[in-house]
Amino acid sequence: MRERLIKALLETKGATGERLPSVRQLSLQWGVAMGTVSKVLETLREQGHIRSVPSKGYFWGTTVTITVPLPRTLPIETLDQRFREDWKKGYFDPRQSLPSLKELCTRYQVSRPLLRKFLQKQQSLGLLGRVGQKRYYFLSSQDPQTHQEEILLITRCNKSGYFPSESDREMEFLKSVYRSAHERNLKLSLLGFNEEKKVLLDRSGNRKSLSDYPHCLGALISTLLIQKPRELLSIFSKSSFPVAVWWEHPPETTPHSLKNKENWAFFNSTFGKFPGRIVGEFLASHHYHKVLFISPYHNSSWSKDRLEGLKEAGLQITPLVDAQHASPWDFREEARQKGPQHSLEIRARKYCSQILLRLLHSTKFFDVEAWVCVNDEVASILSELHDQGKLSRPPYMIAFDNTIESYLLRLDSFEFNMETMVQHAFFHLTSKGINPFDNDSFHEIFGHVVEK
Repeated sequence: MRERLIKALLETKGATGERLPSVRQLSLQWGVAMGTVSKVLETLREQGHIRSVPSKGYFWGTTVTITVPLPRTLPIETLDQRFREDWKKGYFDPRQSLPSLKELCTRYQVSRPLLRKFLQKQQSLGLLGRVGQKRYYFLSSQDPQTHQEEILLITRCNKSGYFPSESDREMEFLKSVYRSAHERNLKLSLLGFNEEKKVLLDRSGNRKSLSDYPHCLGALISTLLIQKPRELLSIFSKSSFPVAVWWEHPPETTPHSLKNKENWAFFNSTFGKFPGRIVGEFLASHHYHKVLFISPYHNSSWSKDRLEGLKEAGLQITPLVDAQHASPWDFREEARQKGPQHSLEIRARKYCSQILLRLLHSTKFFDVEAWVCVNDEVASILSELHDQGKLSRPPYMIAFDNTIESYLLRLDSFEFNMETMVQHAFFHLTSKGINPFDNDSFHEIFGHVVEK
């Protein structure tokens, strides 16, 4: 009896500091003697689950929770924070004027005098400009004075200078870069970095150096699928022009010496906990609280970070993960080594589906309200397994990447804000390294869930 009552209490465990019902209340609720309830509570106290406060009762946890009032935030500080968040989310286009004062007052729910005070402060700092009584604009976002100035775009390449695109996100990055260069009347020169030779090559395979581009305005560098990005970045370490880096690696691995270098900026839209946290907040707002997180790539920091971000959102998470692989490219490399090129993608998906089936059949999970897939490809494979009769119909599913597959599947998915990241990178390059509303050279660009 006592063990059953202990188990019942632990299944309804409250937050640290939360008060348990009184001995009398539990006695009436369970229909047992108060002495039995007292022994159950004392056992839980000895096990460290609860604590006893004389004349107060029993509380969950072993330490006293002291509530310290938070310092009062001034309205102008709140406005500054929300303005910065909008900048990161891409609400402001650095090429356009800001919305009208009326629109901004409505958006931030502030008075016109407070908004004007804030904008005038940004103007005094050299971040915003204004002509007469017209709208404010980003002071450094004006078109370059010299037409057809040149921007270098650096990606990985093979020995011949060929660049093989590997994902929808990478293609979206390239399209955004070319579009932004065209809108600003900038010449885009494409170079590849070959890791084996540790050299820059043009698309014809000719070796190049920075001295070949004396009128370069700046460089935009993609580190996607570059295993040792420091070797690439070292080529630009002594350059005098601004450098913007798409850092497709864990934030903590950013080269410290370059992160603090003048005119350098690192942009991240994929790594870190914030994508998982945003998805978690989305799920909670739609009343999904018990979630299964599915990842066959858990030998990667990005998979672990997405899981931790979901937890930070306060969800009850059941991890269903495999840590043998770090990315979809691991499965493709395995397929490349074991068979012909023409069937590579099919075999890679087959290897991944085998792991997913093993995970789902080896774990028992109950009362799960939603499945969170680490990317769209995993959600697509799970849908295929259901269509083949190998898997019961999943509950509500959501994923990351917002690829074309997610639209075909009508799958809600987190979209990494590539367009905003590219716009901020070009702003950095054309404004000679000025970064508005952000004192750090490492910029996290927030995305959002696209509902379908």
